Amino acid sequence: MTFPILSLDGGGTWSLIQIRTLQELYGADARGLDVLNRFSLVAANSGGSIVLGGLLANKKLSEIVDLYLTESVRKKIFHPLSPLAHPIDVGVHATWGVFPQFSTERKLQALLDILGDIGRTPLVALESETKKYPHILISAFDYDTHRAMFFRSDVGSAANTGRQNPEPSVAEAIHASSTAPVNFFDNPARFHTEAFHNRRFWDGAVGGYNNPVLAAVIEAIANSSRYGCLPADIKVLSIGTATNALPLRGGHRSESPALVARTRSSNPVSDIRLLATAIVDDPPDAASFSAHVMLGGKVSDNDQHAVSDGPVVRLNPILQPVLEGNEWRLPTQDASKASLDTQSFDTLVKMDMAATSKKAVGLIDQLYRAWRDGNVLNQPIHTSINLKPLVGHRYFREGIDQWECYQANPQPRPLFETKAVTG
Repeated sequence: MTFPILSLDGGGTWSLIQIRTLQELYGADARGLDVLNRFSLVAANSGGSIVLGGLLANKKLSEIVDLYLTESVRKKIFHPLSPLAHPIDVGVHATWGVFPQFSTERKLQALLDILGDIGRTPLVALESETKKYPHILISAFDYDTHRAMFFRSDVGSAANTGRQNPEPSVAEAIHASSTAPVNFFDNPARFHTEAFHNRRFWDGAVGGYNNPVLAAVIEAIANSSRYGCLPADIKVLSIGTATNALPLRGGHRSESPALVARTRSSNPVSDIRLLATAIVDDPPDAASFSAHVMLGGKVSDNDQHAVSDGPVVRLNPILQPVLEGNEWRLPTQDASKASLDTQSFDTLVKMDMAATSKKAVGLIDQLYRAWRDGNVLNQPIHTSINLKPLVGHRYFREGIDQWECYQANPQPRPLFETKAVTG
């Protein structure tokens, strides 16, 4: 019996891409529970956990899209800070170029308002209704113990090393997971409940789980006897929030300077700025490839014979040029459909997770459409030196087709119970 997993990367408002992808697969107005019931386990981080919250609240996918496209709602989640709120940090910003932009406290209230009853429901309570919900895994980082933290609906999980830890509500878990540090939110997330003794949390990306796919696979394998699945049964749909992979300047010509990366001098100011923002980038290539290999996926060393039927289907737009002859060019599969010009490409490459303006969110939506239409590449799981796929899919439609093939004959999700697995 297939054990399907959904894995959702972090990425702030870029998580709009994940909802658009789910709409392509399951319909623009599909309900959250209709989507969740196609999976046995769902893992999420940061922006992906906000998407998961909308699914758990059984909102229509079109309603979750509106959380990102409606400016008033978007700014409730990402509530802008006044520089006067943190006067000491203004000097830090002037020196190092980093400054918190959003209010942590206001985000929790926004999540409670948006998610309603499910937001106040203890995460562990979802496990008693396994016919309604899959197993849930949400990543975070414990500020005080300096350790990755996982909030799960199944506290009896064999992978749970902190079984005595109190479990938060759904909204609190999402709040912890989505509080990105330093250049994004002003304080670590707190749960104002006695059980947590004011423990503090940052985004799961700080612990290395911006892409939670590997954590999800480990969760399933560790509980294989309890969940009634073997590693060979596991299929993963891993949806990202866009990344970029520019070749270094100098190897080949380029139709535009925006399509290649330049080496930069190292100095304390630029390095501090890089480290402050890179912790939420967490390029997901390694996690996806590790999960693929763990599940028995084949490996190729020839980009003419890429592995496209592996256990992990990675769907993620990648801002990357294609090598045509001896020149890097913008990818264009169909010039009559949505695409990006060089300026939009360059703007997206430079745009960080704190993309909350109407123009920025509109550009993210444009990126999705260009990716869907084949004019932006899909991120493979493993690539050659020339950035061609060795494992995975080069285009959005190829990945969509592969996942639809895996779900062509849906089977009932295994119920939560102890089972012996043989074979």
